[in-house]
Amino acid sequence: MNTSLSIFARALASENLSLSFDPGAPTASFDVDRRHLVMPVWDVSDTLQTMLVAHEISHALWTPKARSMELLAQAEKDGYVIKLLHQIANVIEDVRIEKLMKEKYPGTRRDFFLGYKEIIDADLFKFSEMDFGKAGLINRMNLHFKWEVPGFITLNLSPEEQEVADLIDAVVSFDDGFTLAKALYNHPSMDEIRKRMEEQAAQSEKGGGSDKQQGKSKDAESGGSEAARARYDAGTSMARSLSVHVTVRFEPLSSSFTPDSAGRALFRVDAARDARPTASANAVFSTLNFM
Repeated sequence: MNTSLSIFARALASENLSLSFDPGAPTASFDVDRRHLVMPVWDVSDTLQTMLVAHEISHALWTPKARSMELLAQAEKDGYVIKLLHQIANVIEDVRIEKLMKEKYPGTRRDFFLGYKEIIDADLFKFSEMDFGKAGLINRMNLHFKWEVPGFITLNLSPEEQEVADLIDAVVSFDDGFTLAKALYNHPSMDEIRKRMEEQAAQSEKGGGSDKQQGKSKDAESGGSEAARARYDAGTSMARSLSVHVTVRFEPLSSSFTPDSAGRALFRVDAARDARPTASANAVFSTLNFM
């Protein structure tokens, strides 16, 4: 075990959590109940490993497990496919909690910057084989905040995508992010994957004897794509009313940037949050999905 990483994780989390390396782990993850951090065995720099730890610990500090389980359970009762909704919520939550980590521990800004850069440079996720233009909305949002904002890739977001990115960027509390996730679940660009996953879930429930959906998708029960669009519009309207707009600016990168200075001026909060408390708890989603 890397003792320095273990000490670093404990220091960030302010608790005596444990850490281990798993050759079969596809990425970093955190066991909520055991308070155990699992790291993948990658041939990468200490900086990237530090970034992965910082990301997971930011979930441990600010993603409220009890509240997330409560909201997911209610969403399942409302007919949402939890696997898809969780993926959307996790992308939004990643943006929120990484901001909080950089604010609380400014030294991690350099690690996030160089860590995400190394993922690109080493092609760890095979981005070189991807057509970013054909990626789905949620994947593009993930790519935007982790790799386009710092200047590592170019996506050329459409006006509607930029509106979604602005809504994600404005999220302050976990509840606000979950409200936005439910709205994006009904985004028109999600129609195909949403219908496919809802049908799979319905068939699975039907095969298991459940009569909750009887093989019908949420769209089929509620009017199809037009109804989904209406739910998306209503959801984003609610998200706008809930979100506290905090402008985060990343300074333009130049050729003079060096590893020693990278990250120092990358993150600046320009608008103060209001008096509402942000979500906080020492629990996390069970896994980190970069894509």
